[in-house]
Amino acid sequence: MAIKPGASVKGITPELLFAVQEARQLCREHAHVFVIENCNGGQSFDMRSSNMGAGEKASCVKWLTKALGEEFDVISERTHIRVEFDP
Repeated sequence: MAIKPGASVKGITPELLFAVQEARQLCREHAHVFVIENCNGGQSFDMRSSNMGAGEKASCVKWLTKALGEEFDVISERTHIRVEFDP
């Protein structure tokens, strides 16, 4: 796991930490380096997806959506995947 230089995880909530751990495990299982690109006020984080093919990225979004449940939104952006805690 890595954090992009300049990004901060200050104020991360326990709920978001759970989501980070799930995303980290997914990346590990698929031999991807898990990088937090940004953490937004402890309620969301962006994970790097430039190291994934389009199909892998879509699968990742689907798996995370299922694993995290309805309290989280998982959004595929052009350069990253955003995970938001949205109870």
